[in-house]
Amino acid sequence: MPTLPRASDIMSRNPLTIQADMVVREAATLLKKKKAVTAPVLDENNNFIGVFSVQGCIEAFLDVLYHEVPIPIHVRDYLEPSSSSITENTSLFEIAEIFVHRDERLVISLPVIRDGRVIGLVHRQDVLDAILDLVAKFPRPEAAVLYLSSLRERGEIPKKLW
Repeated sequence: MPTLPRASDIMSRNPLTIQADMVVREAATLLKKKKAVTAPVLDENNNFIGVFSVQGCIEAFLDVLYHEVPIPIHVRDYLEPSSSSITENTSLFEIAEIFVHRDERLVISLPVIRDGRVIGLVHRQDVLDAILDLVAKFPRPEAAVLYLSSLRERGEIPKKLW
């Protein structure tokens, strides 16, 4: 039987990271150049503190335009908190649950953290690809569902995180 992938199996290694004290315009330019929609944010000691996204760029732009927030503005003021992260041992289905259910924002990617350091990034597409790869290992869809259901009943897949 196939094993369930973990974050370390599906993550992109060495992702683009952004420093918290970077000016938003510079960070937005980096995101555009790398064709990224999110990037983990690091403090002055290179510890993970949150995620900066295209949405943060747009919010910053609107704050300057409509709310007359003085420039320059910094990434630290527009990042999403560090609660949106996982470890390299987080299971595929735990990751899927995080992507499906968040209270306020759509989660696009999750930084993979070890000892406060970013070691990778898992995107929504990585999860879909891994699920499709897992299901493809079974001759019939019903067999995949039965196998995954048995893992859930044994507690190897969380029943539901929300």
